[in-house]
Amino acid sequence: MKVFKQLIYTLVFITVVAGCTPNAISFNNDDDKKKDKDKNNLLLLGLLVLSQDQAITMYTGSMNTSRAGMYRVRLNNGKALVAGGFDSIAKPLYDAELYDPDTEKFSTVNVSADFNRSNIVLLSSGKILYFSNREINENTISPGTFDPETNTITKTGDMIISRVSCGAILLKSGKVLVVGGLDSSGNILSSAELYDPDAGTFSSTGNMNVSRRQGNYVISLILLEDGRVLVASGDGRNKDLSSGLDHVTTMELYDPETGTFTTIGLSSNYPAYSIGSNKVLCYGNSTSDGTNLVVYDVTTGEFSNTNQFLKYSGGSTKLNNGKILFVGGLSSDNKEVYSALQIFDPDTLKVMNIGKMKEPRFGVGLTVLQNGKVLIMGGTNKTGPRIVAPYSDDLTITMYEINALSTAEIYSP
Repeated sequence: MKVFKQLIYTLVFITVVAGCTPNAISFNNDDDKKKDKDKNNLLLLGLLVLSQDQAITMYTGSMNTSRAGMYRVRLNNGKALVAGGFDSIAKPLYDAELYDPDTEKFSTVNVSADFNRSNIVLLSSGKILYFSNREINENTISPGTFDPETNTITKTGDMIISRVSCGAILLKSGKVLVVGGLDSSGNILSSAELYDPDAGTFSSTGNMNVSRRQGNYVISLILLEDGRVLVASGDGRNKDLSSGLDHVTTMELYDPETGTFTTIGLSSNYPAYSIGSNKVLCYGNSTSDGTNLVVYDVTTGEFSNTNQFLKYSGGSTKLNNGKILFVGGLSSDNKEVYSALQIFDPDTLKVMNIGKMKEPRFGVGLTVLQNGKVLIMGGTNKTGPRIVAPYSDDLTITMYEINALSTAEIYSP
């Protein structure tokens, strides 16, 4: 009823401002047609302003476990896998769940896999390749594949160098590029490997020009249209934090044809999404207006400022139409959580506020379903004291005590 009244008040206001009384509307001449068009545009603008203050998402089934900071991927069968993350006291979670869009329900995945903060990669076969960030059996790391159709885990061949906290991405060839991480002695790595799903084995490829791992700064891996991979960011320190930079700013390109990495520059901008024509949307510097969005042109090696600022972002994903959806967020003083929904259009290079979620949240999991709708999962709706939280069994990151959510919502573009 409240939303309906707001709509009526808005329409009445627009009608009065536009002079849209019954006697005022006429189609007798071109001037009247132009006036009528202007009135319609004003009406649409008023409806857009109104919609920005309303929840435009719908609730769906809740997860069985409250979690934030999880990994997620849409499977070939249309279901969505959500794995790992943290609970409300920043305790690592090692389980996974499946969301079925037909039933709108989550079910627990009953397998003995270590999904906490794992890198999970959807293979062409529909199986999931995962790399644990948890050290087991005296620093022996056991990557594996999860088959969602049979609900089974299969161990892969051993990596050339056992590692945790690495980055991984699926190449156009169907192989998986694995970069960096920490070895069994806690030393940071510059080496890289290739996983062949057909053979189930790992092989060496060229080394990066700098060492990097997942940590306070996350490794960015962007698959470009020409098949190369942009590698950026990451934590440059050993396990004991005794040496190296906390933020790696060296950017590199991996060429799968030659198996080599080439340094292309230095930048503190964080590459986030490929937006076509070998261009990449990046998060720039944070200002009082929000996070500056910049575009990196791989061909020219230049950054261009969009003059657009992302005021909020508690999670993001690329829609089927190529636009980028940003949801929720946290205020700069870490005291307020937002429910805003924003869209970045790579064609216009503009950010638009489009409405709100049912709940404020950040640290969410987002998955684009086969029907184009977006599943928004979990996250947190408030923060507590700043704490040091376990990233793995013996690796920690600084974060906030959280109130993890189990609720989920659906956004329809």
